[in-house]
Amino acid sequence: MDGTEPRAAFVMSHAELMTEDASLARIRALCGGEEVEEAGLCSVVPKLESLIGNLLQAAGITRLQAVRPAASSFFPTEYRSMDTLGADRYCGVLAARERYGAPVIVVDCGTATTINVVDARGVFLGGAIAPGVETALRALHERTAQLPFAEISKKDVPLIGGDTGESLRSGALHFNRYALEGMVAEMKKHIGDKTPLILTGGNAPVLLAAGLRCAPQVFDAELLFRGIIFHLLFRG
Repeated sequence: MDGTEPRAAFVMSHAELMTEDASLARIRALCGGEEVEEAGLCSVVPKLESLIGNLLQAAGITRLQAVRPAASSFFPTEYRSMDTLGADRYCGVLAARERYGAPVIVVDCGTATTINVVDARGVFLGGAIAPGVETALRALHERTAQLPFAEISKKDVPLIGGDTGESLRSGALHFNRYALEGMVAEMKKHIGDKTPLILTGGNAPVLLAAGLRCAPQVFDAELLFRGIIFHLLFRG
């Protein structure tokens, strides 16, 4: 990143990450031959942190700071269990507040769908955690005898499924969509009707394509990355 603006990014599977030569080459290519002064690590998989730290060091990045959520002068909060707040939720909230102001609602649509609320004072209040779209589909397959696993479709998913696959996709996607709209509407009663919704995460485009409407809303695919940078800047 340059400042708080993302310049380049790539996605790597866990299997690829375990292949040291390949992952190291990807990191070096991302740096483009330039000297990188510092790296921030936002992880919700603790067992991979040392592996990633070693890869970054091998790529010549010696200053590495892992994001550890905590109440601070730049992150006022009323959340009672900061020790279990996910680093991804923390980074999303921090970036949204700094970039879009307060109050603000942040929805991260990934393995879990999380809703995070910042009030007009800039204080993080907490939120809600629910199964994500793909997690719901996998749970239905694994916890039932006959339902197949249905991958979420990037195309239009009808509300009324015409077969079992469509019915599963409709349930996972549209339940998520309408639940989000209802939850956000109720939360806005507490912090203001005009509070913007900031969407991020891999399943956000799928939910938007399905008709998710929580106006005013903004999709920011780079929100987590921005949060890491703000954390590094404010921590010094």
